[in-house]
Amino acid sequence: MLGKTLIIAFTVFPLYWWRFDGSLYSLGQAAALMGIVLFSINFVLAGRYFFLESLFGGLNKVYKIHHLTGKIAYSLIFLHPTLILISLGKILTQPNILLGTFAFVILSSLIYLTLVAKLKYDAWKKTHQFMSIALLLGAIHAILSGSTINTYPLLKIYLMGWVIVALTSAFIRLFNIRLKFHGYNYKVSEIQDVGKWILLKLESLGSKLTFVPGQFVFLSMLGKKISQESHPFSLAGSPNDNQLFLGIKKLGDYTETMSNIRVGDKAYVEGAYGKFSHVFSKKKKQIWIAGGIGVTPFRSMAKDALVKNYEIYFYYSINKPDENLFDNEFQKFKSNSFKYELWITQKRGRITAEYMAKNSAGLDNTDIFI
Repeated sequence: MLGKTLIIAFTVFPLYWWRFDGSLYSLGQAAALMGIVLFSINFVLAGRYFFLESLFGGLNKVYKIHHLTGKIAYSLIFLHPTLILISLGKILTQPNILLGTFAFVILSSLIYLTLVAKLKYDAWKKTHQFMSIALLLGAIHAILSGSTINTYPLLKIYLMGWVIVALTSAFIRLFNIRLKFHGYNYKVSEIQDVGKWILLKLESLGSKLTFVPGQFVFLSMLGKKISQESHPFSLAGSPNDNQLFLGIKKLGDYTETMSNIRVGDKAYVEGAYGKFSHVFSKKKKQIWIAGGIGVTPFRSMAKDALVKNYEIYFYYSINKPDENLFDNEFQKFKSNSFKYELWITQKRGRITAEYMAKNSAGLDNTDIFI
């Protein structure tokens, strides 16, 4: 809630200097002031900074807010020329106006590619980098055109401050600058190509990543035969292990190429992120439900829960018997406090809430992880 409140406050703050004169032109100015700030904030939300997780309750929630604020920012920026055009009743052709128009065309094209076109991840990410150009051109347009901005120096400092923060964040991502407080250097110590799965162990080359069971990281492989783009994967190992362990299913273009990874290849690990963990729950009794590749964080959590007096009911659902991963380990974990069941839908149909409630001593005072 705090994160959302701060976004609203930062976005509307420029209106302190705005003076409404009852015209659509004035409303268009207000839309521009808020649009610039919110657009800049969206760059920060995409930066995967640790403080954002605390403000929003997890990186997944940050990305949902990022998606929403992106739409709102574009709507405000769209309103700016629309309201001014309606107010003036004519198209302006001064150089500064054309610059703003060019920025708007770039932004609109990128929004189309983001929300409508079905680009592959790598292509989408590359086009997304041009958002910073639209912001920079829009900021220059605002300085050259904005009578309100030039009238109030503090307003100009506030707006340009946000633009600089946003462009800095974009610069870090564009040039893949690795921040020491953000990530760690590792190398591949073991890799197993098991049918549909890649099992990867990573050995630290310096400082070790610390994480909570259930969290995930962004992994960049630095070998020659695989893209160096970062991709998110859940950690399947225990925080007490000497090495990081990842269980990755071959599902897309990138994961299919992970068979090219070799022992000794360098890797950059960024994180850890996420609030999906039994340790963040106040209730000791928990129901865990995993399906397919979603089992990986539960392996990490299971090892920890076994020694911390949790009451766990774990249902691992897969379509066919050959799709299971870590089943042998989970079978060994079974005890009075760790109940485990492998559910094969091909044989038994889909598992139901009624079945789990009946076989988990009810749902009272229980947290459910899916």
